[in-house]
Amino acid sequence: MQTKLPLRIFAALIVSAVFACAQFDAGGFATDLRAKYGPPLVREVFKIPAGDMEVDYAPSGHVCKMHLPGIGPEQERPGVSSPRGMEEFLLKLVPLSVRGKDLGPGPTAVSGMVSISARRYENCTISTTSNGHGPQGLTMTVIFTNETC
Repeated sequence: MQTKLPLRIFAALIVSAVFACAQFDAGGFATDLRAKYGPPLVREVFKIPAGDMEVDYAPSGHVCKMHLPGIGPEQERPGVSSPRGMEEFLLKLVPLSVRGKDLGPGPTAVSGMVSISARRYENCTISTTSNGHGPQGLTMTVIFTNETC
């Protein structure tokens, strides 16, 4: 019994030494990432009536991209959520004065069950993506064309 205790202590010290050696310089790692890939994106998530809205910011601090759910509660019909409800919300969030001149429909793509359609404006493009799983599979993305993420 007496000889097994020192062996266990020795084994514990060896394991501790291995873990100590495995530690790395987290600050240096972050610096290396920034040197290779540039400054990190700044992203915020906001709770909205339809769920989560992710907002990405450009290095200038301006909004460059927003990801939103594709369906939201309608104002006129309480308890009903639809793409129309999300469009109403988006019109208040990004009014026509911010969007700029309507340049018409953008590119549309369909691949299997996935489809993407877009509407181009002078200052942004609003796209809707469907993964083929009904309204729950809809997402909307607003990309501000004058900002680079």
